[in-house]
Parts: sequence; C-alpha cells; structure tokens
Amino acid sequence: MPLKLDPKRWAEGFQDAYAGHATRVLLTDDHAYSSGRVEGDALRARHRQEFEQQLFMGRRSRPIRNTP
Repeated sequence: MPLKLDPKRWAEGFQDAYAGHATRVLLTDDHAYSSGRVEGDALRARHRQEFEQQLFMGRRSRPIRNTP
C-alpha cells in the first residue's frame, strides 16, 4: 500500500523548518509534517553552506593584511 502525504501539512513542515521555527506537530504520527521538516532542514543547511562559501570564497578566515 503506497504511503500518501497531505501536501498542505508537508508544506507547513517544510516552511517551519526552513524558517527555523519550532515544531508544531500536534500528533506524534504526523508523517507528512515531519517529512516536510526533514526536507526543509536539509535545504536550509545547504543554502547556509552555499552562503558561507560565497561569503568567504571557500576560506573560513580572512587573510591578514600587512599595513605600513
């Protein structure tokens, strides 16, 4: 039997996770919401990593400049 997810609950979970909001699960077996949270957390982490790479151009520290 295929698993069916409620698209509205999935989207709520995704949006909450991506925005960094707390979980709003009222039922512990809300699979659609939890699945959306997993995807939202993953995308948020990926975007944060891409932002840091662009910000530091692959470096974690800034170069030291010699001043006269």
